[in-house]
Amino acid sequence: MHRHPGNRALALAFSEILLRRGEFLAGWKLRDRCLEKKYLPASDARGPWLWNGESLLAQTILVFPDEGYGDMIQYFPLLLALAQRAEKVIFLCPRALFRLFSFRAPDNLAMLIWEEQPDEKEKFGADFYCAISSLPGLMEVVLDTLPLARNYLVPDPDDVSRWRKRIDVSSSPRIGVVWAGNPKHINDKFRSIPFEQFKTILRPGNSYFALQMAGESGAQSPEGVVVHDVFSDIRDYADTAALISLLDAVVTVDTSVAHLACAMQMPTHILLAAEADWRWLSERVDSPWYPTARLYRQPVAGNWDQVLDQVALTLWSS
Repeated sequence: MHRHPGNRALALAFSEILLRRGEFLAGWKLRDRCLEKKYLPASDARGPWLWNGESLLAQTILVFPDEGYGDMIQYFPLLLALAQRAEKVIFLCPRALFRLFSFRAPDNLAMLIWEEQPDEKEKFGADFYCAISSLPGLMEVVLDTLPLARNYLVPDPDDVSRWRKRIDVSSSPRIGVVWAGNPKHINDKFRSIPFEQFKTILRPGNSYFALQMAGESGAQSPEGVVVHDVFSDIRDYADTAALISLLDAVVTVDTSVAHLACAMQMPTHILLAAEADWRWLSERVDSPWYPTARLYRQPVAGNWDQVLDQVALTLWSS
């Protein structure tokens, strides 16, 4: 670090080492300096001003989305906490999350569909602005403050009613599965599992629902096993949340669905690569962010077989 002070990639990697160790305050500060924040407008003399933790009493703050869907689900409780500090919070919410977040937003947390908004930050009438990725550091999130909230995302009852008619809720257990993430993700080749491997944990007599929006279908399931492909009926994350609410557990690789299931306090089994994302810390089988998460880590890079064996043992021996 000291030998390469201008190397942002190196600094970002070091920040994630700090976060993985649980050294959050130092990690947040360094990571915030290193992230590109390509969606965040440049500061200028007209305002609003970049928020650096000042009092928000009688103030309005505009929050930009600069992370993935899973990150925003993880940080949603910070938006709720921010709304308790400010007169008004405006969040430019991606369309895919809009219905899900709007259902739990208080009156002074205005949710605007990000894709439909103008680029000029001064048009929102805010006093301050920041990126959602800056909130953990600015709001001083540390291990002792976790979890930020429990069961903080819930589905719309109308969506639940629609899904209850769509699936057979008499069978049990009903398990949501995700074996592949977005193939465009920079680390997808490390986190996704070929279905031919993943299907070894599936057992006849259970109901499986593919919650993913990418990757192979479950058409090649083992004999006697059906993985219901409901992709065509899922409009957004609010629909995914409604379906999850009707399940008994979720088994997933490291995707946004893992965050959503945990935010709903669903028993969630998360399969992690050997070099897991910083948010899952190191070595732990639990997550301070999410009390209902159970983590399974590759012993060495590329070894999913041992992970799947552990998942199967946990699922079918309980």
